Amino acid sequence: MVVPEGLSGTFDIRIGLFKTLNEGRPKLRGLCDKERRVMAGKVKVAGDKVEFLPPEPAAPLGDPGLFVRADSGWAEGLHPMDRFLKNTQEVLGPLNQLTSKMQMTEHQLIGPSQAVRRSVFGSGPGAVETIVNLGAGNYNQRTKDWGEITLPPYGFMVEGPSFVAFCALNFNGLGYSAPAFFTLRSLDGKPIKQSAQVRVFHGFGDSRVKIGAAELKVPKEAVVPGR
Repeated sequence: MVVPEGLSGTFDIRIGLFKTLNEGRPKLRGLCDKERRVMAGKVKVAGDKVEFLPPEPAAPLGDPGLFVRADSGWAEGLHPMDRFLKNTQEVLGPLNQLTSKMQMTEHQLIGPSQAVRRSVFGSGPGAVETIVNLGAGNYNQRTKDWGEITLPPYGFMVEGPSFVAFCALNFNGLGYSAPAFFTLRSLDGKPIKQSAQVRVFHGFGDSRVKIGAAELKVPKEAVVPGR
């Protein structure tokens, strides 16, 4: 490397793929700048000394394999495939049962980079809303019945009158130091906050959950009153 005489300071080294004539540079996985380049490191120049500084490790952008997790939850200790099947069934089974005969009435790309997917099935008091955060940062969303919820990258929220599922950093005013995964399902057909029987499933993370004014600890699953 030839350093111009008198140059000093710290300089970025960025790399990217070739540029096409019409579409520009192909996008790389990870944090890219506006030119679709990623940071490879820095060069520090001081006098006649040139030093390469590797890039600082990026903070993890959520957990794309969250449905395989079961730490402190129902499927802890099971094979990863069993954990995946159990966790996805607890969300998709009730959700499909509720929405299979509903029309999708809304679908939006929201958030700072339009990386949050929001869909609504049905309308009125019986509508079911789903929100999935595919962005690189946390996303705050005001829910109808459970206050403001913070979704981490890959976090989600399903909200209907009789079924709720979430992977979030807080729920109903209760905060978590790391994402927690729960589902709440009314067993008597009434809205959760009016139900005498709510099945609580705990997938992973903090085992505390708040329903109404009551804070409960559910290591795996339990049936509790929602009011």
